[in-house]
Amino acid sequence: MQLYLDDQLISEHVTEKELDAVLRQLEPQHTYSIMLVDEGTGFMTADGSPENGYAIRYTDDASGITMVSTNKELRPVTTRRMLTQFLTGDSTWRHAVGWVDQRQAPRTAAEKRNIRRVGVAVFIVLFGFAAVWVPLVFFADDIIDQIMFIPYCRAYNTDQQFVRYSTGGITSTYDGGLGILQIRTVQLGNCFYDDEIPVPVSMAIGDEGRAYILQTVANLLIVPLPFLLLGVLIGVAVLFLRFTDPERKGRKAHIA
Repeated sequence: MQLYLDDQLISEHVTEKELDAVLRQLEPQHTYSIMLVDEGTGFMTADGSPENGYAIRYTDDASGITMVSTNKELRPVTTRRMLTQFLTGDSTWRHAVGWVDQRQAPRTAAEKRNIRRVGVAVFIVLFGFAAVWVPLVFFADDIIDQIMFIPYCRAYNTDQQFVRYSTGGITSTYDGGLGILQIRTVQLGNCFYDDEIPVPVSMAIGDEGRAYILQTVANLLIVPLPFLLLGVLIGVAVLFLRFTDPERKGRKAHIA
């Protein structure tokens, strides 16, 4: 039978003495997951801490059913006795505590806390995404204009001071007023100088075809940025879940 502590294999063929040594070296306030695996039969898991008690689960390989102890705060001595009985083949553990099908078991306080933490993480993602989507798109659009179009505007008209650039983009219309066929066309931007007379950026570039290519590329660059941001926000949410996990500190193996 195999012994795992916080998903780390401690012993391939654990003895009663080894199991006892592991359990006695656990730190009181740390949260652990102790698992005994009897291949082909099932496995028993004790989740909790010596100080606050344990909840025990047993999964039967043949049926796939997982039973959980109705008492979620089993004393260490009771937990040690049940694990030892399971290890030695003593079926007394089956009647030592009350059991309920995991699918019908009420949520534990830890599970409820985890649900709240996940809810906060989802809120971070959704709120952050909604809050920065539009500003990011405008910011990215401005950066693209600064790199791809404004240098042409500055170089085009040396007699007047360059004032601003009106960005291009994509326009949408409907064919013949039928409201069925939508036509999306690339719209070029304009350069503005002291006289505020718009000069098409295609004139500043000197090649209309090249201007349309640059504007198309600019439009394509803006599209993935919100999704990249979403990835960043998800990463922040994952870190939030990780570093606010009350069980994180207890997930250490204390036996080599």
